[in-house]
Amino acid sequence: MSILTITERLESLSCIMFDLDGVLFEGTNKGYFDCHRHALASVGVEVPAAEQRQRLLEYWSHPHEFQLSLFIDDRNTLNKACHAYEEYLFSDDFAKRMTEISGAAQTVKDLSSGGYTLAAATGMHHRQIRGSLASIGVDLNLFAACISGYQLPNDELQKPHPYMLKNILAELDMSPKYALYIGDSKTDIQMAKAADVIAVAVLTGNMSRADAESEESDVVLDSVTDLPDLIGLRPDFT
Repeated sequence: MSILTITERLESLSCIMFDLDGVLFEGTNKGYFDCHRHALASVGVEVPAAEQRQRLLEYWSHPHEFQLSLFIDDRNTLNKACHAYEEYLFSDDFAKRMTEISGAAQTVKDLSSGGYTLAAATGMHHRQIRGSLASIGVDLNLFAACISGYQLPNDELQKPHPYMLKNILAELDMSPKYALYIGDSKTDIQMAKAADVIAVAVLTGNMSRADAESEESDVVLDSVTDLPDLIGLRPDFT
């Protein structure tokens, strides 16, 4: 049986799945680190910035309770830190720092108009998704399916586990052969490869080009706005 090349799969692409933070929005990644610093400081826990960054990136897509538990053992202290984290996460200060990655909204609209089925698999809290997309002019209804890491049955199914992508593909009755996932972190690429979909890395979030190549990404793009050219989408959508 012949094995399709990435080029052949892109030519027959039908489903495009997105991470959101670092792909469509910028400002959020730094915002999450600030949320963690705020939460840890609120309970008197001090962690060197380099250590904090290294540990969080290892578990980047996990819910904040799990991430904070990497630094806090006591349950009562953890609960207080989670409360402080959520206060900041859902605050106007966090929302104001979120901006569109230039051209991302139009790219999503063009892909939808071009006939592709769109979906999202994100570590972003599900309470934020609709409003965050709306803030850059994108209607959540453009996505046929959307799943957040906060909605998973257990932490073992977080990225890089392929659960989220396989769940979306099953819901949409799509073959992984003709699906693509675009993300900005190592766990995004690992999840895509584990789900047997095309793994596209963008350099607008948590990865350098060297990081993306070390994860054996199928494609590395500077930005999500380069995706239409990659798949041959023309302005007239023919």
